[in-house]
Amino acid sequence: MEDKLARIEAFVLDQLSQEDRAAFEAELVADAVLAAEVAQFREAQAAAEAQGQVMLKASFREKYQAGKTNSGLSITWYMAAAAAVLVLALVYWWSRPESALTTDALYAQYNQPVDLSLERGSGAADSLFSLANAAYQAGEFEGAIPLLEELLADSTFDRKPYARLHLGICYQQLRQWEVAEQALEAIPPASSFYYQARWHLALISLKQEDVTVARTRLQLLVDQSRTYGPQAQELLQALQKLPPHWLPAGRVSPSSATPASSRSILAIVRNTGFQPVNSRPRP
Repeated sequence: MEDKLARIEAFVLDQLSQEDRAAFEAELVADAVLAAEVAQFREAQAAAEAQGQVMLKASFREKYQAGKTNSGLSITWYMAAAAAVLVLALVYWWSRPESALTTDALYAQYNQPVDLSLERGSGAADSLFSLANAAYQAGEFEGAIPLLEELLADSTFDRKPYARLHLGICYQQLRQWEVAEQALEAIPPASSFYYQARWHLALISLKQEDVTVARTRLQLLVDQSRTYGPQAQELLQALQKLPPHWLPAGRVSPSSATPASSRSILAIVRNTGFQPVNSRPRP
């Protein structure tokens, strides 16, 4: 973490060699999280410098007005004071608690396996389905999977989209994302379970931190499903409140972030409008 922060700081302050800077910029293009962290660092630096100027100016004004300024203080003291303010502000901004809202938290909130029970007849396939459904309802997803797969291989079973939905959700709860998506994607748009499958696909994207795909899948539900549209809209609104590092690639980039200040600590002191006593012209 410290090494990463040091690299970000060196990049923002333009302290990298040309080769290292080119390599870092290539990482920014490929890593949205890193790009967001760079933007956050720039924001913190700008805020820290602004706050530093305000605090130093107020402090110096107070000392001058009260006539308590020590004429023996050197410019080094002022530079140290400004540096301390800047460092403290940067530490606060960088280490401040992240928002409790994360993709994991949203997934946990909305991932509620629904009751998929269905009355069936007395045939062999129906009996097998009843066993699979009982395992599903009990949360025994590993036990339900082979039963559901056997049903899907049975040509006499006529509710295969329903079984696929069960199967996809079972794999989802076991965090086997790829096979879960395969099962859910296989449910055709003509099926009455299509939008339910799209809802779970959106949750899978959310859990995998693919916010862009999650939003696309949720928007489809908002546009097309009366049943799942309202909760999809609610989740879309919640996604807007995610911290910057959860934003999809392209939303935060170095070029769109707050420009890094090139001012030094000495410049912060000079911009307060005051001069150190020992640097003032003698009468």
